[in-house]
Amino acid sequence: MINNDHQLIIAISIPNPPVETDFVNSLLSSIAFIGDNLIDNSPKTNIQSNSQTQAGEQTLQVFAVGEKFFSYITYLGCSPFVEPSTNVSILSGAATRFIYGTNTESPTCQSCRNKIEDWRHQLESTTHFSQWRCATCGTDYSADQLRWRKRAGAGNIFVMVDGIYQNEALPNDELLESLTGAGAYKCDYFYITAIQQRELIGD
Repeated sequence: MINNDHQLIIAISIPNPPVETDFVNSLLSSIAFIGDNLIDNSPKTNIQSNSQTQAGEQTLQVFAVGEKFFSYITYLGCSPFVEPSTNVSILSGAATRFIYGTNTESPTCQSCRNKIEDWRHQLESTTHFSQWRCATCGTDYSADQLRWRKRAGAGNIFVMVDGIYQNEALPNDELLESLTGAGAYKCDYFYITAIQQRELIGD
C-alpha cells in the first residue's frame, strides 16, 4: 500500500505538457534515484480528489527507491532510515493541479498582508477554479503567486517520496536542477500530510 500520510513532493510545471512523463522517469532511473517499477498506469489509489475535477486524466507510477537515493535526498538531524514500504511515486497529467493537505496553512495576501483564511472554501466550493481572491482587498492570485510555506504547490508532474515529514529531508540542488530540464520547466518542492488535489482551470 502507498503511504500518503506524509510526503516530500517535487512539483514540475511543463508548458503544453504531454501526458507521458518519459523524460522524468528516464532521468530519475539514469541517476538511480528510482529503482524497480512496482505499479504502472494505476488509478489514483489513496489520493483524494474533488469529484468535480476529473476532466484531466492522470497516470500514477510507483517505483522502489534507487541505489543512489541518498545522494539526492538530504536527511536532517538523525541518521536517515528508509522504511521497507518507502516508494517514489510519479503522478502526471496534462492539466495543472494544486496539491494540498491537512498541514496546508492559510497564505498571506501580498497586497494587504492579511491571511486568505477561506482559501480552502474557495478552492472546494466551485466547479471551475482558477484563482484565489483576498476577501479584504479583492486581489486575485494564482497558485504560484501565493506563498504556501512549503505546504502546498502546483504543477502537472509530481515526484512523491513517501514517509517524509515536514522539513525532515530536502532534495538537493542537483536533483532539482536536473528536473527543470535545463531551465525549461518550473520546479519546486513541498511537504504534504494526507494528500488532496484539485485541477486548476485555465491556470
